[in-house]
Amino acid sequence: MKRNYVVFLTTTLVVLLVVAYACKKDDEENSNNPPQAPAAASALWNYSTYFFAEWTGVENASGYKLDVATDMGFTNFVNGYNGKDVGNTAIAEVKGLDKTTKYYYRLRAYNSNGESANSNAIELTTAGLDTCLLYTSPSP
Repeated sequence: MKRNYVVFLTTTLVVLLVVAYACKKDDEENSNNPPQAPAAASALWNYSTYFFAEWTGVENASGYKLDVATDMGFTNFVNGYNGKDVGNTAIAEVKGLDKTTKYYYRLRAYNSNGESANSNAIELTTAGLDTCLLYTSPSP
């Protein structure tokens, strides 16, 4: 009986050590990697010369970098919006734009281990008048 008790305790200890090691290894892998890419959402408010970019934040991100361009290939960046650091938030104002112009935006999350891949790109056209176009996501 004593021998079975010792085997049980030894087996339990080994299992606990293996589980603890696996958890520590997962934490180390997550902490040594850049964050996942965020998901860009439709612009929240769209005015004639500015809009508010919005996205879904990701775990382990220290902040986000925003690109805004006039082409889907992101070769013609809007001045000041080529990897603009917008901090650790999920919304950013993009200003200094032209009326009735098509723009694209995307983001990258970053932390001390690097940057994520680019998010999806969002297309929008600024308003023609000094009014606001409110975009909403479709209901599920």
